[in-house]
Amino acid sequence: MAQNLKDLLLLGAGAVAYGVRKSVFTMEGRHGAIFFNRIGGVQQDTILAEGLHFRIPWVQYPIIYDIRARLRKISSPTGSKDLQMVNISLQVLSGPNAQELPSMYQRLGLDCEERVLPSIANEVLNSVVAKFNNSTPRGSGSASPVFEEPARGPAQPYPAPVSCNGPPHRFPEPLLD
Repeated sequence: MAQNLKDLLLLGAGAVAYGVRKSVFTMEGRHGAIFFNRIGGVQQDTILAEGLHFRIPWVQYPIIYDIRARLRKISSPTGSKDLQMVNISLQVLSGPNAQELPSMYQRLGLDCEERVLPSIANEVLNSVVAKFNNSTPRGSGSASPVFEEPARGPAQPYPAPVSCNGPPHRFPEPLLD
């Protein structure tokens, strides 16, 4: 009898320890999270910042985003104003808006930057480079303002571009002579 009670207490203590372990999680700095509730879906009103957080085991689980601004380089061949092919790359510093995490998860999933940024960058590259031709001077001044304004419009509900920098474009070698 005493052995059964001891085994039962040990089993109960193990279950309680497991439940406590599964109900607490830690968020690192520069990360954001939302709760997915198995009963009601994504909780729109709960956006978690860094620190220690509690959850209901087996009902809620956190979906963690890295909300730091990251630098991406996106290259694309595109046509200029005089219909010449130009190889150009755009450096985009972007990160998700922490307040928009629930809606971004519902519309795009976890890999929202990989889905959205390449298409926005190609659209911006095409629209900006189409304004220039081979005789336009290259390498003078900063190209950032030329790329930043067109990038902000289409990216409004998505991971926001913080900064865009387009290095001087390169025309094919025969055209440079």
